Amino acid sequence: MERWLVIDDTLSGQRPGVPVFPAAPGLGNQVRNSALRLAELGYVALGCDLYGGGRFFTDIEPPLDLLNNLRGRLSGVRD
Repeated sequence: MERWLVIDDTLSGQRPGVPVFPAAPGLGNQVRNSALRLAELGYVALGCDLYGGGRFFTDIEPPLDLLNNLRGRLSGVRD
């Protein structure tokens, strides 16, 4: 996982942080726009890039394959 951090540098002091997770296709314009709007409101917004490299899928099969692979690898992990 990678990230896209959005901070409004015109504001000073401590600010709350908000992670912004995308839907299955990846870190697209919807997540980026949400992160920008949150930063404008005074939050530090962290857009989560689940696949790395800013990949965004228009076909649902590749991200589902990646997520199913991850789920399979984590199935043996316990709390």
